[in-house]
Amino acid sequence: MRRLTTILPILVAGVPVAAASPDHRGQAEVVMPFFAKYCTECHGEKKQKAGISLHDLPAGVVDGGRVEDWQSIYDMLSLGEMPPEDEPQPAAKEAARVAAWIRQELENGGRSARDKRLLPTHGNYVDHEALFDQPPRGVAQPPARLWRLRPEAYGKAVQAIAKNSKTARPFSMQSGGGFRDYANLYKLDDGTLGLLLGNAQSIAKELSSFEVEGGKLQRGRSTPEVFMRILAPGDTAPAEADLIAAIDWQFGRVLQRPPGTAERDQMLEFLKVGIERNGRVLGLRNMLAAVLLTPEALYRMELGTGELDAHGRVRLSGREIAYAISYALSDSRPDDRLLEAAEKGELDSAEGVAGQVGRLLDEPKFDKPRLLGFFREYFGYPGAADVFKDEKLNPAHRPEGLVSDTDLLVRHVLERDQDVFRELLTTQKSFVNYRLDPKTGPGPADPKRLAHLSYNLPRDWKFATEQPIELPGEQRAGILTQPSWLVANSDNFDNHIIHRGKWVREKLLGGTIPDLPITVDAKLPDEPHEPLRHRMRVTREEACWRCHERMNPLGEPFEMFDHFGRWRVQEQLVDKVATEANVDSKGNSRGTIHHRVPLDSTGEVAASGDPKVDGEVPDAIAMIHRIAKSDRARQVMIRHVFRYYLGRNETLDDAATLQAADRAYLDSGGSYKALLVSLLTSDSFLMRKGDGAP
Repeated sequence: MRRLTTILPILVAGVPVAAASPDHRGQAEVVMPFFAKYCTECHGEKKQKAGISLHDLPAGVVDGGRVEDWQSIYDMLSLGEMPPEDEPQPAAKEAARVAAWIRQELENGGRSARDKRLLPTHGNYVDHEALFDQPPRGVAQPPARLWRLRPEAYGKAVQAIAKNSKTARPFSMQSGGGFRDYANLYKLDDGTLGLLLGNAQSIAKELSSFEVEGGKLQRGRSTPEVFMRILAPGDTAPAEADLIAAIDWQFGRVLQRPPGTAERDQMLEFLKVGIERNGRVLGLRNMLAAVLLTPEALYRMELGTGELDAHGRVRLSGREIAYAISYALSDSRPDDRLLEAAEKGELDSAEGVAGQVGRLLDEPKFDKPRLLGFFREYFGYPGAADVFKDEKLNPAHRPEGLVSDTDLLVRHVLERDQDVFRELLTTQKSFVNYRLDPKTGPGPADPKRLAHLSYNLPRDWKFATEQPIELPGEQRAGILTQPSWLVANSDNFDNHIIHRGKWVREKLLGGTIPDLPITVDAKLPDEPHEPLRHRMRVTREEACWRCHERMNPLGEPFEMFDHFGRWRVQEQLVDKVATEANVDSKGNSRGTIHHRVPLDSTGEVAASGDPKVDGEVPDAIAMIHRIAKSDRARQVMIRHVFRYYLGRNETLDDAATLQAADRAYLDSGGSYKALLVSLLTSDSFLMRKGDGAP
């Protein structure tokens, strides 16, 4: 196992560093001439788009007083978002040289230059054609890392260690557009460490609990017999053999392995001193808590071990692979068979890893929440439950039920495991208000509501025990036309053309959308008497359209559904004139009057990266079917699968992994399981850059 010090920077945050002298000469001779040539026409003395001017930047990045501007400039250059496509473009080396200078100056000043290309929301900036259409340029060399446990995984681990202990939830996860469980997103701050310490003490107390009956100690329900030999009062100190047995038991329970010689010796000394100073009970509990607070108990260790290969990489150890496999598919620690395979060296080959991955995928008793979890996070349809809707407008609306229906549809497609991606995008089948009770069998999830109206089924529709059912092809096509997805991408009282178009651009076409400038007031006119498409006219202004032209034409076809996810052919608007005239003799309003207008659901796919996909579309159904047939959409979905299970964005060095995964998916007839086996046996998953490797 590699030394922990090799990845110590991952754990350290906010440590002050000595600031280097600012490079004013580089700024004057390299950076400012670059800005004058490519940037100051839009960000200069006469015009300051996004509120940024570059002609008057003071000398020095950190000490000049405009650090956030420099960080924004670095983001735009590193992401290739500036200059705009219709402006003269610098050579790649020119832009890279300026970006590298800014990054170095930020670091010299003790500021960390965040690299947005590593964030879950910015994975598409790696060139798609270079990943899938060109020979791989190199081999996968992901860095060694500690990957903090997911909250669910930590909770399950705690329950496996001491089922009855009372613990707090110390970990949280970020949200906001990308996958939540990325290895580079989380560190242990002071608040988290305090909760972890409290949990460790609580678990240690549960594992060493006892009662005194008739002058004798009676062990608690979670206390092993080996601890009682230490806790029992006596005239002499506990035998060293008993102390070692207690240490070995705790390592086995918490870390699922025996301690190494150095670990055992260190913990033995700690336990002896603790008992001598604090007594048997507290001394034992401090030792138990210490094991619970080791990095290996809180992180997924992915450091690698052994000799460097020809590319300067090391392979994860068998134990590291066992944990990586188990946590890729579930929130549970490795089972005995997986640990046994690691111990026997069966995970030292791709074939051995494939065998264990296949076993777990096919094992009905092995809970695999991460399979459904990918599609929940990728499509984002569980967000329907977070969007407030006025129940008076649709008493039948039940967002939790809509989400459950979509969960069942995903599980149904995964169970068949053929042409999975296209099926999820185009199927006319759906579960409707369905719940399977283990005792009584299938029945309506909410019999008191007409939940089936969300799917445009007749009001007198009778619950079908055989589901999924077939919906009309002109109304529904896969997850993007499920009411749950449509509601998740809506506002309280309107559709959200922008969110829907952004999702298609990023999640199916692999495109990019620049971050919203802080100077933009992102509001639509309050005009309930006008169609949403008309109110979207403000997004066609010069400052907005460069981004919105990538989203709006992809989101507008979904106007064939209302904000409750119901299919429609007309749009209901407020009749402004009639409403203003609808007053009583005292001038009080009698209420709002509506009228219906023809619906416009046309749109366009443009700049998709695939000429076969580009072109005008009459509605969302036609657009989805066209995109779903493309290689582009399949490969973009595979890129997202990669990110979810490997906890990082892909790089050009991962091209071989992605191309192999794409072949495995196609050769298997579109099997999601085959895709996962390919990814989890790849160098991107199993190898790490070694110490001293460039």
